[in-house]
Amino acid sequence: VRRGRPARAMGYRGRAMSGRGDVKKEMRRLRDLGYEVSRSRRKGHWHVYRDGVLVAVAPGTGSDVRGMRNFEHMLRNRSCAR
Repeated sequence: VRRGRPARAMGYRGRAMSGRGDVKKEMRRLRDLGYEVSRSRRKGHWHVYRDGVLVAVAPGTGSDVRGMRNFEHMLRNRSCAR
């Protein structure tokens, strides 16, 4: 750890997370790829649908690193045709 500067929380893929900014960019990218993306009213989680079927649920903020990793895993496994 460097002296003088606080350690930054590292996000998924080894990047520093900026809170909701990175999550919003990811959701925008998924929308451009043809997924339907909505935000829950109560908890603030993101729901990702493909052809009306729930594919994955993402955390509302980028601070939930484990949640983002789980989201990427769910999206990768459930959205691919086997």
